[in-house]
Amino acid sequence: PPLTPTRAEAEEMSSGDVSDSGDVVEMGGYCWQQPPWDEFSFPSYLDRMVAVCAGPVAGIVYDRLDGRRLAPYQAAVHTPHWRDVGERVVELFRIQQAAYRRLFGGKQAPKLVPGKAPSFVQGPEAFKMSPGHLELRIAQRNTFLEVFGDDSPRRPVFAAEYP
Repeated sequence: PPLTPTRAEAEEMSSGDVSDSGDVVEMGGYCWQQPPWDEFSFPSYLDRMVAVCAGPVAGIVYDRLDGRRLAPYQAAVHTPHWRDVGERVVELFRIQQAAYRRLFGGKQAPKLVPGKAPSFVQGPEAFKMSPGHLELRIAQRNTFLEVFGDDSPRRPVFAAEYP
């Protein structure tokens, strides 16, 4: 996965330095290190990059598009939000690429490609709920569907009529 930025140790290292343990590199005013594979999620990663560039902006990065789960290497951002932060995120990602090549060597580094066509997850994973997602229960009452959330089992969140 791509490297994750932090500012915490940046004062202790000079630009281009690699830590003694070989797992952290300082570049562009950030310390970059690789997150564990089992904890990596590209939408969460992109959300963190947006927060580094623009401060904490909640809820603009999604792992779904039109209710369908995106491939693990993709994320969705509303176009107006991307116009606000996209250029800064791309620039920060370029710094990450340089840090990645410095840390691991070689010419290749993870790439960020905005505007790519979506790819969707197929099979049972397509319907897996996101962490913190509200679990819903649906009950049919005559010609209505009542949708209940976890927080209030007796009161419907909303109701929709169907033909």
